[in-house]
Amino acid sequence: MSGRLVGVILCLALLSVGFLAVAADADTVADEPPENPIKKLRGYIFDIPAQEERQPISGVTVTTWTQNNDSFETTTSKADGSFIVEYNENVKYISFTMAEFTVKGWSSELKKYGDTGKFEIVLKNDSQTEGVHDLFDDSGYTVMISRTNASVFGVVTTQIDGNDVPIENAVVSLVYNKNTFSATTNSNGFFTINCSSGVHYDMRVSAGGFFDWTSKDIVPGETALTISLEQKNHDILMNFDLTHTLAIFGVLLIVLLVLLSVYLIRKPEKEDGLYVVNDLEPKAPKKE
Repeated sequence: MSGRLVGVILCLALLSVGFLAVAADADTVADEPPENPIKKLRGYIFDIPAQEERQPISGVTVTTWTQNNDSFETTTSKADGSFIVEYNENVKYISFTMAEFTVKGWSSELKKYGDTGKFEIVLKNDSQTEGVHDLFDDSGYTVMISRTNASVFGVVTTQIDGNDVPIENAVVSLVYNKNTFSATTNSNGFFTINCSSGVHYDMRVSAGGFFDWTSKDIVPGETALTISLEQKNHDILMNFDLTHTLAIFGVLLIVLLVLLSVYLIRKPEKEDGLYVVNDLEPKAPKKE
């Protein structure tokens, strides 16, 4: 083998070794994690009560999940609605749960994941402060939750001759935290009021001629309420209750007063032993 050929082979060998070394360095750099990876997610959860401004809510369970739907870490929101949860490249989903509550709104970095109650985490940027990424928009919230919709329903009746008789147009009201929800009964005495679950309501039922019915511990559920109102006491006179009897006597009294007034205005005068009613205008004497 000539010296020139050996030299060419040695050059090629050196170039190959150099190329492999550069490739190995490139792979090493590619495999290295970013200088400041996101290690935690920080967010805020708000409650949106009916007829009120949103407010921070504590006690909401926040769970992160891996791509295989295995739970990664769980924490709960604090009094100011904030939470911080661990995060790495294996975390893909997050969920927010609390009894009687459902999620009604979420930030742009979350995407609803079917009907699982989970949200896919889609970070639009890798901005972070000391490894903590703010998982909320300019609006300042990660998610907003509110109580699950529910209803209170039932029938309002009264007892007549031992039978349950429905009461129509009875007013049924639920009161909680200065919020009032109302409905009136139909011809069958039935009512339904849409409200929020998990709340203990003050309830009042009223109808003309009946005593009010009240309760301070009504919780929405799947069982119909049966409410019986007691009739107010009515004294019976001349086969009428006292209210109707007084109304009749009032009308008769007015009629008697009118007749008496007419009598006094047209009081009869005695002439030649006879009582006559002088209701004629006196005529002027004729001029001769």
